[in-house]
Amino acid sequence: MADFNTAIVKTLAREGGAKYTDDRDDPGGATKYGISQRAYPNLNIRNITEADARDIYKRDYWDRIRGDEINSQIAAENIFDTCVNMGVRTGARLAQIAFEITPADGIIGSNSS
Repeated sequence: MADFNTAIVKTLAREGGAKYTDDRDDPGGATKYGISQRAYPNLNIRNITEADARDIYKRDYWDRIRGDEINSQIAAENIFDTCVNMGVRTGARLAQIAFEITPADGIIGSNSS
């Protein structure tokens, strides 16, 4: 079974880690650990901790794709990272298409895990 703690290390690195940015050309607005103000408007992005970011990624991404139930760590990490970048529904749907799971509805269920 896939392990969130292994996956999140790679995702946090790809997402810029603890570096806080607020680029006016970035539609996401203020961002830290890849968590954007646009996605989380009620969160003080500048002050989130790595633990906060891990909790968000676990709850809103990993658990929604049922990452702990995916047999392959590599597949789980790729699905997870795709969901972080494209949204859970789109990332899950792309994974279903890649694994030829029908219907490719973007909902990870017993046929998808």
